Amino acid sequence: MQQSDISRRVREHIATLPLTMRRVAQYMEQNRVEVVARSAAELGATLETSDATVVRTAKALGYAGLADLKRCLTRELSNGTPVDNFQRTLRVAGADARKAALRSVEAAQTATVALCQPEMLDRIQRVIDLLHCARGIVLFGIGPTAHLAGYMAFQLRRLGRSVLVVDATGRGIADAMLEVGPGDAVLLMSYGRPYPEVLTVVEDALMQSLPIVLITNTSDTPLARKVQEMIVLSRGGAHGMALGASSFICLEALIVGLSVCAPEETRTRLSRLEQLRASIDRLG
Repeated sequence: MQQSDISRRVREHIATLPLTMRRVAQYMEQNRVEVVARSAAELGATLETSDATVVRTAKALGYAGLADLKRCLTRELSNGTPVDNFQRTLRVAGADARKAALRSVEAAQTATVALCQPEMLDRIQRVIDLLHCARGIVLFGIGPTAHLAGYMAFQLRRLGRSVLVVDATGRGIADAMLEVGPGDAVLLMSYGRPYPEVLTVVEDALMQSLPIVLITNTSDTPLARKVQEMIVLSRGGAHGMALGASSFICLEALIVGLSVCAPEETRTRLSRLEQLRASIDRLG
């Protein structure tokens, strides 16, 4: 089995690194998604060292810098097939269901910690402000992310927001996009290499001068320069299957944030919901 680039470099250089840089290098190898998603300062804080040490470690491993290391890690993480990812999960968990379950919980915990970082919270705040000002919110997701888009739409409609879910594939995306118009804001969930449907939605939104938010797992994407805001999230552990915990937690944060942006509307909608439920119980 072919060894990853960073594993090879760590193996070749680990013996020559000072103790602190050795610890940083091992973390980089074992927590690749976190390295891609976090800044040098955030990684330094996690490892109780300086951001300069993080950058020096990347260079000591033969990379031009941290940005170069992130690009290489992003390519590796994006190239894995579902079978490849599952095989990594089996190897790491030793075919032990309890251990595998624990790793998925740990991945969710890591995602939560990453979302609590000040830089990430600032991005989330900007996304909330952008979506709050929109006439309607367009949520795009296909495959597994379509279910996440559907969940967010359900919650936002309950709060009185106008929401359109775009989850069609192929030519069906054209009909769905006919409903998107001036005043809307688009929130895309796209991981790895963008599908043609993603590119179509982005190009149409740009033609209409609509603000675009991208939730993804890599900053090294052709979409990065085309969106107003981008939130980079991990998808499961660095050595296992892609999981949706980080995406779900992020969407929950956006939902709650939007609810407090319009407190009176939220209270009115939830009061009506309770009245309707009481009516059902009374007539049942």
